[in-house]
Amino acid sequence: MIQAGPISDCVSDIADQVQDWLARMRHPDGGYRYAEQAYHDQCGEATANAVGVMWELGMIDSLPPHERELLVSILHGYQDASGVFHDPALQEDDRIDKNHPWSKVDEHLAGCCEQSLAVLGEQPKIKNTTPPIYDFEQDDPDTLIPSLDHREVPWGRCHNVAFSLLWYRLRHGCVDKPDALASRVYALIEQEMINPEDGMPGAVDHPVGNRIAGYYMLTFAYLPFGRALPNPQSAIDAVLNATDTSGCIGDKGMCHIWDAIYVLNVVGKQLAWSHRHIEVSESVSRTADYLLREHRKPDGGFSYHSDTSLTHQNFIRATPPLKQSDMQGTLMSLACLNIIDHFRHKQHHPDFLQPWLFRRDGTNQTF
Repeated sequence: MIQAGPISDCVSDIADQVQDWLARMRHPDGGYRYAEQAYHDQCGEATANAVGVMWELGMIDSLPPHERELLVSILHGYQDASGVFHDPALQEDDRIDKNHPWSKVDEHLAGCCEQSLAVLGEQPKIKNTTPPIYDFEQDDPDTLIPSLDHREVPWGRCHNVAFSLLWYRLRHGCVDKPDALASRVYALIEQEMINPEDGMPGAVDHPVGNRIAGYYMLTFAYLPFGRALPNPQSAIDAVLNATDTSGCIGDKGMCHIWDAIYVLNVVGKQLAWSHRHIEVSESVSRTADYLLREHRKPDGGFSYHSDTSLTHQNFIRATPPLKQSDMQGTLMSLACLNIIDHFRHKQHHPDFLQPWLFRRDGTNQTF
């Protein structure tokens, strides 16, 4: 089981205030809400993210057994007898895009719950029955992947292909070594979805933040199997190019910042921090300052947007746009601050996704 690493000095300095904020988000029943002012008193994704916050604050190992058991019970409670995850607190009025089906909302919740259960050393009650986005046994990858609009939508298409490949490898027992079909999908990712002009997903004139987000998504088809990521130097170059003088990365709030810093955590380790380390360290130091200056809020946590809390998550409304901290912004900010400090010291940070990515003991049951 992956163990939480030491938290950074920066996170340690603010840990008490963040813990106080987190305690105020807790419902008497044990779940969590997104923010002080939120649309639900508690909900599945906020509760799952709260477990991630505990990981990044170094709280998991010291959780009392009854608190751990309660959190596991709450997360298990979102999975029904068929294996599907669903949050009964969510109603039709909460869905901000009627074209986004409930099955996709449930699929995202399933991923969040599985990640947090792994942090707590647990698995779903039964196999997650969520089907893959693409079934490569039915959807011929040689036809499918070249047909995708991945140059214009690198984030979404890289997500769909990467998680479908992850699903295929785990459920078909080719964990230690890819079979012929999986090997062909990897080749198509690297030949079709990676732009040969600069080694990154997407068209070269596409917003760089979205292209980094596409690379971030591809990591989920590589990391669980110990497979080296393609063009790691290009990923570092892209993050440097995407970071402005204030330290902000991209234009999607914490989403682009988290994607970029996560990528640095991964490719930095792969390259043994040998590529432009001094430049990157100076750049991410500005990003750390930016997070503390713009995303930190007086109530103790961090907001997803620099000016307001997260208004919606996974096409479900979360909070009104207020100057307040929210669970998603706090989780991503803490993880970024921990990664940044470790990167500067040429160290890898075991972030809150690591227990889920490397849950070898639970692979067969979960998938």
